Order: sequence, then C-alpha cells, then structure tokens
Amino acid sequence: RRYLTLAVETDPRSAGAWANRATLLTRMGALTEARADFERALRADSQAENALDGYVAVLRLLGAPEDLRRAAKLERKAQRIRERNPYYLEHLARRAGESGDWRTAEKQLRRAIAQKNDEPEFYVEWADVLTKLGHPDQARRVAEKLRKLREQLEREQVRAVR
Repeated sequence: RRYLTLAVETDPRSAGAWANRATLLTRMGALTEARADFERALRADSQAENALDGYVAVLRLLGAPEDLRRAAKLERKAQRIRERNPYYLEHLARRAGESGDWRTAEKQLRRAIAQKNDEPEFYVEWADVLTKLGHPDQARRVAEKLRKLREQLEREQVRAVR
C-alpha cells in the first residue's frame, strides 16, 4: 500500500496509479477508500478501462440501489470503450474460436484489423480462422499481407535504430 500511495503522491494525475491503489484497497476490503480512489482515477482519465471495471465491481460490492444503477450505467460505458479496443476484439475472436464459432472469430478479427492494421498477430489468427472456415485462397492472401507487414515493420525498426 505504501508504494501505491507514493505513486499517487508522485503523480496525482495518473489514472493508473489511482486505479492500482483502488484495486489493492478493494482486495483489502476497504471499499469506501477504493471507491474514492476509483473516482479519482476516472477524473484523471474517464476512459480508463481498468478504473471503470474496478469501480463497477466496488459499486456492486457496496450494493446500495444508487450504486447498482451507477454500476450498470458505467458497465455500458466500459463495454463501448472495449468495443473500440482492437485487442479486446481479438480476445473475443479467440473465445469464439475456442468454442468453434469460426464465423464470429473471423468477424471480430476483421473488426480488430480495421482498427489496428499493423498488428501481425491479428493476421496470423485471421489466416488460421480462414483455413478452418475452408477458405484457403483467402488465407493465402492474408498470409501474404502478413509477410508484407512484417517486412514493413522490420524496415521501420531498422530506420528507428539508425
């Protein structure tokens, strides 16, 4: 706790520091203090997913009717933020694939790539999903995009080192 307090004192504008301390306080059962820290984190960054998720959890644990209403509203906000996170969409694609829902997996990967088209792992997974869907030609085209992307990223990395 001492180090997390030091972190918020060092940079009181850091949403992450406040959310981290709030998470610790939640685990310690200090829900009122945790609530105040999550609120402080959200004042610093109203889009901080970890702060939103933690705050929702604390409000549910507190359980007052107004807290539960606020938790439901904030959960909807957190979901909208997650939907704009390509890594969350990739996570959804993996979960869909684990359950054998390859069409949904492909849809989520396309959405992730539309948001972040320079993440090689998305293309690796997309090619795999296309293969499982029985679309080998499409999988080859995606693999070719992946090859070109990796070459481009390597060139950029070399330029950055120079």
